[in-house]
Amino acid sequence: MGKGAKVLIWILVLAVIGLGIGLVVVYQDTDKIKGDLSKAQTELKAAQDALSEMEGDTKLADELEAVKADLAAAQEALSAAEADSTIAEELAEVKAELERVKAEVADDVAAALANAKTEWDTAKAELENELTNVKAELQKAKDDVASGIADGVAAAQADWDKVKAALEAELSEAKAELEKTKADLADALKALEEKVDPALTTSTTGVVGEKTEVVIWHTFTNAQDAMLNEIAEAFNASQDAVTVNVQSQPYQGFLDNVYSAVAGGVGPDIIFDYASTAANYVSEGLVADLTKYIIEENMIPGFEASLPAGVFAEANGFVDGRMHAIPAVTTGPILFYNKTLYEELGLSIPTTWADYEANAKAILEAKEMPGYAVDSLTDQMQMLILQGGSGYIDVANQKVLFDNDITIGALNWLGGGVQAGYFALVPSTDYWSNDFSAGIVGSYIGSCAGIPYIVPDGFEFDVAPAPVGEDVKWFPAWNRGPIVFATGEAKERSAVEFIAYFLNPENNLKWCKAMIALSPYAGTNALQEYKEFVAENPALAAVEANLPYAGALPSIRGAYEVRNELRKMATLVAGGADAADVLADAVEASNEALQGK
Repeated sequence: MGKGAKVLIWILVLAVIGLGIGLVVVYQDTDKIKGDLSKAQTELKAAQDALSEMEGDTKLADELEAVKADLAAAQEALSAAEADSTIAEELAEVKAELERVKAEVADDVAAALANAKTEWDTAKAELENELTNVKAELQKAKDDVASGIADGVAAAQADWDKVKAALEAELSEAKAELEKTKADLADALKALEEKVDPALTTSTTGVVGEKTEVVIWHTFTNAQDAMLNEIAEAFNASQDAVTVNVQSQPYQGFLDNVYSAVAGGVGPDIIFDYASTAANYVSEGLVADLTKYIIEENMIPGFEASLPAGVFAEANGFVDGRMHAIPAVTTGPILFYNKTLYEELGLSIPTTWADYEANAKAILEAKEMPGYAVDSLTDQMQMLILQGGSGYIDVANQKVLFDNDITIGALNWLGGGVQAGYFALVPSTDYWSNDFSAGIVGSYIGSCAGIPYIVPDGFEFDVAPAPVGEDVKWFPAWNRGPIVFATGEAKERSAVEFIAYFLNPENNLKWCKAMIALSPYAGTNALQEYKEFVAENPALAAVEANLPYAGALPSIRGAYEVRNELRKMATLVAGGADAADVLADAVEASNEALQGK
């Protein structure tokens, strides 16, 4: 085959390939398809002319036949493509129809939106009109109600004034009738006493032919409950005039329940608590005047002389200058410390608050636990304030005296230690004795009566006196005993008779053992058994060492609230509050309580 024939064949092949490519894209663009068809026809005509010229070349016969076959196939494909080109025209018509429909729909949507907006504007205007009417009606109703309330209040006040006047008149008559009845009963009783056998009367109660009942409410448990009942039963058996009825009460809300009952005239005759509790009843005349029975009538001989001056001052330190609480035992705060840990770290027993801080920091650094805690934040604050040289309560002017930098310093010292982690504020259970026993706090200050509850887990513990101060020495001894409520002279005398029996040296010693406490009475202190009891109990010895520095705090109205404010202050500052702001609030609340506001 000649070189020119080969070139011609390749031209034909390329023409066929180009034709195939043109067929692939025929559906994409009608104008392009028509152009490609025209071009293909031209190339096909050229190929046919070339074939005619080469038909005489016998050497190319075979190749020409094959090319003819390819050209025939290409011609058929070209014819099919011409037929398929109508598809593109139909697609164009469909596109045109689609555009027409879209235009119609757009017009319909625009018309619908316009119509909807018109309807909405109309509805909105109607709603706004209705809302204006409703507001007007509501304001009218409010004005009517206000007017009606004012008229009703005025009418009610007028009615109440009438009722009040009538009630006051009836009360005045009732009081007069009561006084007359009391006088008649007194005359009748006196006449009866003159007629009956003196052996049937009692010299202390004024009740004929029956015993006077004295009711004691308490929250003691275990040994203390058992001992109180034992002494009461012995007293009941010792005489025929008085029966003491001991009644255990729930601890939760006890003082609130007592106050409610006493104020309602249905409460107990005796409870056991501190002088600060009795102070809450003095202004309302709800506690008995014990000065009359104990001092003036000497129903407990040698009472004042048997007590330390500070303890007697607390019992007698009420705002009216009369006695309303009687101490039975004395306790106080002491230090419980982990002796094993102290020896391991080479720590000395602390005697100042600076020592406490240094030890607590060392324990935190070595063992990653707090080194110090305290059971009573109130007493902690009292110790820091009074040992720092501040006053406490100005009784005459009914205000606190700790509104000063000493208190701010104490709050920051305690609160800063809590925030830093070497002081602890709240135990994981109810008492620090549990956390101390578990070895999760290095030491704590708590009541000496708590020593039976220390059960150390794998370490040895010991006790020591609490700090009393350096320049100013002061110690918060806690004196707890009977408080007698004002239930009439007969019952009050009977209650004091029981108290005199309860406080005799032998019974007082029994009560001290049950309470794990000291006795404030010289007669009990003189007993050899008492001396041995104290000597065998290091917790009591730690309190006794500080008793020379025990100071009495005023037992006046509001003193209990002042204690609560001290605890509240310490808690807030430990939580991050500003000490000066917290103190200002506490002073205001304390003064209001002291002034009865």
